[in-house]
Amino acid sequence: MAKNIFKTTSDTGIAVEGLNDTIRGLRELSAGSEVRKALRVLHKDISKQVENRTRIEALKQSVNGRPAPKRTQGAKGYVGGGTDRSAYLDIRKTNKFVRNLEFGRDYQFLNFYSKTQAKGSNVSANATGIFYPANQLKRRVYKKWVGNKWRSTGVFPEGAKIHGYVAEPTIAKAVPSITEDYSDRMFETVKKAIKENK
Repeated sequence: MAKNIFKTTSDTGIAVEGLNDTIRGLRELSAGSEVRKALRVLHKDISKQVENRTRIEALKQSVNGRPAPKRTQGAKGYVGGGTDRSAYLDIRKTNKFVRNLEFGRDYQFLNFYSKTQAKGSNVSANATGIFYPANQLKRRVYKKWVGNKWRSTGVFPEGAKIHGYVAEPTIAKAVPSITEDYSDRMFETVKKAIKENK
């Protein structure tokens, strides 16, 4: 069974010492596959709790006292999931609004409402707007872009000084309550699955 629970760097998650050995040991049990299914359900349940907290936090996002654009649609882009070895929170690539909430914007799209607005902008006469540096606007609509450090160093989010605005802080807050009773929940899950599949 899992020996110990400890936090990884930057308070972004938890790791369970001995969990991989436990999963490998399940292969020898006749009810091993059922136990793994039960662990997937447990981890998905944990991730859904974090998903709900993250979506609530996403709906609170504002910039200069005004609601962040499309935050309701963006909140739906945080999706929890689980495997027999882990619980995770996915930031969906297919949801462009969630990326604005999580990482901010370096450029902001400005619509052209007349042809004269496009003059001197070095754009096509048929252009409907232009991407403009957000830091040069009178009023910022999205939060400051977190940068691309995580892409080049591979340390995002664990160990990174630069991280997202929603998921990272929410996970950090959730970790203490998750670790508090994880061992007991895991033990009960395994015991129940074995008992039901004798």
